Amino acid sequence: MAEWQFDMRRQPTVPPLAWVAAVRPRRVTVDCGESVRTFDGGLVEGTWVGSADPAQLPESTTVFGSGMVVRDGNLFAVPPTHHLECIYYARTSEAVAVSNSLVGLLAATGLELDPAVNYPGRFLESVRSVWMIDEPRDGRLRLRHQRFEIPTTTVPITGWFVENLLITPDLTVEASRRPREAPFASFADYKARITAATASLIANGAPYKPVVALSAGYDSTAVAAVVAAAAPGQVSAVGFATARPPRGSTQEGDDSGAAAAAVLGMPFTTYERGAYKSRDDLAEAELLASGMAGEDTVLLSLEPALERAMLINGYWGGPEFAFSTRDAYQKVAPITTSGAGITEYRLRADFAWVPLPLFGAIRTLDAPNLLDRSEMDPFRVGGHYDRPIPRRLIEEAGIKRGTFAQAKRAATALPPRDGFTVFSPATRQSIERFVAGQQGKVAWRRRRPFSPVERAIVRTGRRLRLQRLTGALERRQTALTHFEPRLGNVLLRWAVSVVSQRYAAVRTLLDDR
Repeated sequence: MAEWQFDMRRQPTVPPLAWVAAVRPRRVTVDCGESVRTFDGGLVEGTWVGSADPAQLPESTTVFGSGMVVRDGNLFAVPPTHHLECIYYARTSEAVAVSNSLVGLLAATGLELDPAVNYPGRFLESVRSVWMIDEPRDGRLRLRHQRFEIPTTTVPITGWFVENLLITPDLTVEASRRPREAPFASFADYKARITAATASLIANGAPYKPVVALSAGYDSTAVAAVVAAAAPGQVSAVGFATARPPRGSTQEGDDSGAAAAAVLGMPFTTYERGAYKSRDDLAEAELLASGMAGEDTVLLSLEPALERAMLINGYWGGPEFAFSTRDAYQKVAPITTSGAGITEYRLRADFAWVPLPLFGAIRTLDAPNLLDRSEMDPFRVGGHYDRPIPRRLIEEAGIKRGTFAQAKRAATALPPRDGFTVFSPATRQSIERFVAGQQGKVAWRRRRPFSPVERAIVRTGRRLRLQRLTGALERRQTALTHFEPRLGNVLLRWAVSVVSQRYAAVRTLLDDR
């Protein structure tokens, strides 16, 4: 049987960690940035848990990055093992194009986004529906959702999550189930395994240096405690001094992780949340080009610390650390796209990204949960902001109770609510010029925030199973997560127009013979 042949072409102008592949029978042509690791039979960017051999990537339970690997005559495209990033593929007349970048795939194929499509609704639904839950179907366990469709003016693009994508020599594509982490038997089991996994992630990600994004809250502090144990003396921390003002206040809250970093022996560097607003390179386009709402634009301010780094943070710690059952996990409706729009930023800025709480997140509905165990009772403090799992990780690392997680804070931006004021002047002007070229008028209209009373009504309705009575409120809460359809469509197409210039070298990829 003939083996797959790779034609790897490094492109200095392509984002360092981006790759775009044209797959034909037994032949793969790849254009990639200079930091993508290539080897005999594949490529990889980012990091993973398990064997240091990248050829074993399809067998890893935990991948924070992406790649392509030939194994036993089969070609696998490997996405991250979480729902905040994916890989993309599209069919042309004689090839399958695959990429870790939506913009790169658009550039390589010549496909165009449709000005009439409700893209905010499409991308928000992808965040809401792709969950780390295995369900029994057709006599075997399968991930509940693993793909979503992105319409273009011609053929659609598919966003592919979690499972390996098997591409056969006749260019058929299908899911190939990846191994799962076994359920955690106890807190000691969880702590030992996440610490060992973190050490593996750091080793496999070398020479990228581990950097923890550290705030004063539960999730990032727990992550910092794990990383400090996994790689003592090798880790630095970064963060912001303040967070967004709490509801009902105009004063920013203290959110510095400096005190925790000192206990853990990590050097800590403070950055200004709004520093990115002084930039003139339209960097916010990177956070909108993945189809999301730009909530992570504040991470642009951390860029001086991120080149050739592995950014480890507590994204999605809320669900993973706080839900007592998988039943609760499956019913939650995400009210944020935070964390789901980082891809183009990290590919260009050249850093790997590890949302560590998502280690071991793929489980069945009946999987045992640590929060059900009585051994966690001493770490319960009650109230709305009570997370015994991260609290125990933190306190067992020597950080005293009362010195962290005093109040729920948030550092992310809220463009759908606060409008273009969260963007730099240069970005606002560029968007206005782009909008001027569109048919009709597109403008951001101020949207009334969801009030504490409305949130309480929705929570009560869910608890009492009265969603039919609170459905209208829940729909409004969801709508506030993203831009209105026409505005969001224009912002996505503007962002793609900015970022696509980096992929000019791959524009004729599928025409290359």
